[in-house]
Amino acid sequence: MHGIGIQRSGFLLSPYLSVRGRLSIMTEILRPRKSGDEDESVHAFICRRFGVEFADKVMAPLVAGMFAGDSHTLSLQAVFPKLMKMEQEFGSVTRGILQARWGSEPAKRLFSFQNGIGTLPKTLARALDGRVKTGAAVKSVLRQPGGYRLDIHGQGSVGCKSVILAVQPHVTASLLEPLDQETATTIAGIDAPPLSVVFLAYARQQIDHPLDSLGFLSVPGEGGLVNGAQFFSTMFSNRAPDGFVSVSAYVGGSCNREAAGLNSHDLTGMVHEELSGLLGINGAPVISRCRHWARSLPQYEIGHREKVAMITTLPRRQPGLYVTGNYLGGVAVAKCIEQARLTAGNVHNYLSGMSQNPITGPEPNSCTSGAGGNELTMLPVKL
Repeated sequence: MHGIGIQRSGFLLSPYLSVRGRLSIMTEILRPRKSGDEDESVHAFICRRFGVEFADKVMAPLVAGMFAGDSHTLSLQAVFPKLMKMEQEFGSVTRGILQARWGSEPAKRLFSFQNGIGTLPKTLARALDGRVKTGAAVKSVLRQPGGYRLDIHGQGSVGCKSVILAVQPHVTASLLEPLDQETATTIAGIDAPPLSVVFLAYARQQIDHPLDSLGFLSVPGEGGLVNGAQFFSTMFSNRAPDGFVSVSAYVGGSCNREAAGLNSHDLTGMVHEELSGLLGINGAPVISRCRHWARSLPQYEIGHREKVAMITTLPRRQPGLYVTGNYLGGVAVAKCIEQARLTAGNVHNYLSGMSQNPITGPEPNSCTSGAGGNELTMLPVKL
């Protein structure tokens, strides 16, 4: 397999890295810490601490798989701040891991919603009891006495005391441009490369590979089309019926932008062919789906934390106007929820403290511009 399997044991004993590469990892604890706290790329940090081979064959695939990014351009401070902190506090990442308190290590289980990620917005919408308006395209956000006016395509305007922009960076930048050019320019500079996801399902007997891991990651630049794949039917029990398996492959991102733009038919066929060689697949998939994202995950490139620090000062210049999203505090669902709670708290404090000035039009306290039941039942991953 041209890549790194997502498994937990035997890494240092496996032949995936050369003996020299494994020795470089084991001697990380002897290397001096870096002086200063200037930002550096993930690749530069890992090369410095663990060696070039580990950086190229482990961290580069990990960054491409987790963030659709390039380890040479992503910021260590923004993407893996704990690694930087370990070096600063303990002088070594290895020493930091060894001295970490019991229970502070990353979680060993992953979770998903029983009926898919759509469960989250559906449950939130139900809890808001009809106060969510979908299919309303906001054309502009303009200041008016006592707050803001949202012009909605084909539906007139809405007056608000406070506005939260919970949309992709390029949309946020467009809406902010008439109000705060500096913030709009900063947000517009956050890259979000294209990404395509190919979902394939097979009868279990079609695949020779045991599919006994979470999936695999591919090393960028080694000629493969797929960044990585997840074995969803292995991860969660209800992702395929008995006798069948499901695999999702990811194509594109910062390291292979052109591939994400291939048409669905060609891309699905190419991914199936590549996976067939890697996993020993015989015959065509019983189900295939392809989804293209013109803009995928935001890229936390070097200097990202300075961008975020500037963006979060927006309410000082434009009172009552807030932005939130996965381009600020993290791309994982939990991080997005954490960022949303922080933003909601800031809006609550603002509305609680402002005087009750009259505004034109309807008077909801806050308007959220964003994209847009089942219980929130979570399924643990099987490891």
